[in-house]
Amino acid sequence: MSHRGHWCRKHLLKRRHQLRARRREGRSWPWRCLLRGRQHWHWNLGWLRRCVWAPRAARQFLQDADAVAAPGDFAQALFDLGATMCTPRNPACGICPWLGHCAAQAAGTAASLPARAAKKKRPHRTGVAYVLLDADENVFLRRRPPRGLLGGMLEVPDSPPMAADWRTAGTIEHVFTHFSLTLTVYAAICRELPAGGEVASAQNAGLPSVMRKALDAGRRALKDSE
Repeated sequence: MSHRGHWCRKHLLKRRHQLRARRREGRSWPWRCLLRGRQHWHWNLGWLRRCVWAPRAARQFLQDADAVAAPGDFAQALFDLGATMCTPRNPACGICPWLGHCAAQAAGTAASLPARAAKKKRPHRTGVAYVLLDADENVFLRRRPPRGLLGGMLEVPDSPPMAADWRTAGTIEHVFTHFSLTLTVYAAICRELPAGGEVASAQNAGLPSVMRKALDAGRRALKDSE
């Protein structure tokens, strides 16, 4: 968090504690206004101007006479305008009360707003997975570290757990939130699974979806080679 953001958060928390103290003492809250039959409490507009680092265009609303006179009604009007007329798709510019003051309408860009930012390309990673089965369709697995991606979950190992006749089982694709992954899968069958890991039924092992894809790819490759 930047120094400015830290300063703003500090004073917001201080102000909240002050208002809670006033309520406990039975003292009235300042800056009261009524909106649609409910009581809403508003911060002092001058204090907001100093503490909330809004964009310059947004700060200009705090100098508007109507906004200062009824800040709650003014904010609600902006929300209603955006929800009913100035919509992202097919804005109703012809009946909009703000039409004469709309910069987008004057520039002829209202229909293209809001402009969508270019979608950031998701990073791509590669890896390997070694599927080792025994004759009873049990699979050799390892437990991931408790922290990090897929923390504490079972996985198909990314290095050969033993010397075996490893066969290529193709690749699998998986997409995480922040990156995509391609795993090259190798598979082998052994008489007895080695120590140093966990053993589970290949059909019922509780695995995250990416590891289940790798395990299924290895099983299919071994069945096809029989």
